Amino acid sequence: MKPLVQSLAGTLIARVADSFCDLQEARHRADYDHLALFSKEVALAHVDVAEKAIETLAAASDRERDAMFALIAVSTRLF
Repeated sequence: MKPLVQSLAGTLIARVADSFCDLQEARHRADYDHLALFSKEVALAHVDVAEKAIETLAAASDRERDAMFALIAVSTRLF
């Protein structure tokens, strides 16, 4: 698995993986931390991050997408 991680390090798809992890953490906070507060600005920033990640993912090669999804499937934090 290490060569796979190294092949994605520093790529745009690595940022997508980071965004996925960050957004997943925020979602868990929103779902399970009943004391967590999210301002409209924070919520809109999360939406912007998600939209940019989707655009980047759509432009990525099949190899990059497959590698990213494989790594997400086996790890909670990739990079």
